[in-house]
Amino acid sequence: MSQSERSEGELPAWYVYADRLTATGRPFYVGIGIGRDRFNYDNRPPEWHQFVRAKGAKALTALEQTRLTRRQANRHKQRLIDKWKPQVKGGSCKGE
Repeated sequence: MSQSERSEGELPAWYVYADRLTATGRPFYVGIGIGRDRFNYDNRPPEWHQFVRAKGAKALTALEQTRLTRRQANRHKQRLIDKWKPQVKGGSCKGE
């Protein structure tokens, strides 16, 4: 896949993932990605790392929806954030 195809997001290769606390299964971060993006924890925002350190937590990354265009992935991500945000205390439940 070329960089232009990846940035356009017109191919149904995008997915939505959620990072969850292993102890509770509670989501604390939702993001979109392509390829192996969901496993690249170094690219998470600083707040993600602060949350994990503060909680002494371990994250489990779970796919929530696959085979989406980038636009579909962003819409689904926002729906999950809106759904889960009231349940998350001390976490951001937001994605990049």
